[in-house]
Amino acid sequence: RHLECCSKKPALSDIDEISGLQLLKSDDYARVATWWESPQAYAKKRKAEVIAEAVAEAHSPCTAPVTPKAAKAAKNAATPDKGVSAEMIKDEAAKREEHVDTFSRLPIASLKSCLRENQQLLSGNKGDLVERCVDSKLYGNLPRCSKCGIGRLKVTYSVPIGHGGQGFFSCPGGYDDDAYVRCGYRSTREMRPPWVVTEHEAYTKPARKSTGTSSAGPSSSGALLVD
Repeated sequence: RHLECCSKKPALSDIDEISGLQLLKSDDYARVATWWESPQAYAKKRKAEVIAEAVAEAHSPCTAPVTPKAAKAAKNAATPDKGVSAEMIKDEAAKREEHVDTFSRLPIASLKSCLRENQQLLSGNKGDLVERCVDSKLYGNLPRCSKCGIGRLKVTYSVPIGHGGQGFFSCPGGYDDDAYVRCGYRSTREMRPPWVVTEHEAYTKPARKSTGTSSAGPSSSGALLVD
């Protein structure tokens, strides 16, 4: 399991309480320590690094595996669509970074309003909401299941970037009145409705109200006149 996919256990109050931590190599220990300070920040940084690696890999020349083991690993490895050029991946990464910056500035209420207008899920913390907004604006909204008509599709990508919004789609089902209806729908390609831009994306943080005090001393109008 990836470290960025983990969450802190409430029972742990100190990093040294993690079982087996002292057995790690110094580099691995440092990564865990960074994650412990802020799991959300670590996950965000790791995602940015993975995307940067994907862009760099797209620009680098391909080399053929020289051993059967390497050949098998290369075959099973998740790589971007062969029809996607390095420039397209670079452009996609730039747009993603721009959208992350835009949505990260919004408060949770505005993020939920954006998602609500686009009929997307509203659950999760701010990081989840930002990621959902970025993904939907970049690739289109996740549609309802065409099989059950109740659940909202979920998607898992084989690569962090260069997938064009297509991956492994699945439907978890949903509630029909008071009964939960399970659904086993699966697909690898879906039509994703375009993201609807709303006024909530243009949110501007309110300026702080003035306290009415000044450190510059009394104004000239209040100065004493001396003969």
